[in-house]
Amino acid sequence: MAAFTPLNPAIRDTLGAGVTSVPLVSSGAFDATANAEFGVGVDINVVEAVIITTAVGVTPSTVFSIQGWDPASSTWETLISSAAVIATGTTSIQVNPGSASVTNVSAQRVVRQKMRFLATHGNAVSHTYSVSLHAG
Repeated sequence: MAAFTPLNPAIRDTLGAGVTSVPLVSSGAFDATANAEFGVGVDINVVEAVIITTAVGVTPSTVFSIQGWDPASSTWETLISSAAVIATGTTSIQVNPGSASVTNVSAQRVVRQKMRFLATHGNAVSHTYSVSLHAG
């Protein structure tokens, strides 16, 4: 099984202070669950993950999520998850306290200073995808 590796292990300090877009995962074929933590500056109110799927196996099923760290319970809380991705195309999920919540698209939640992107593979069927983070 192949899980993604974040492009920049130090990404946790890159969103904010003028940096509004970063590549998180370069295009590759993945078939295992993986995650990548990132930090968000206090000047950031919106975080969006854009996943571009360019190839899929026979019966793929991957759910992409943005999670926030809860320091009181020392656990990750899922803020938004995509629908299961089963075909090629572009998937976007967003955490934005100023927008309406739309299932599998956007969450009207507060952006946390410690967050992570999670790809949960439902089976061992390969997906080829890349991920970018955008903030504002």
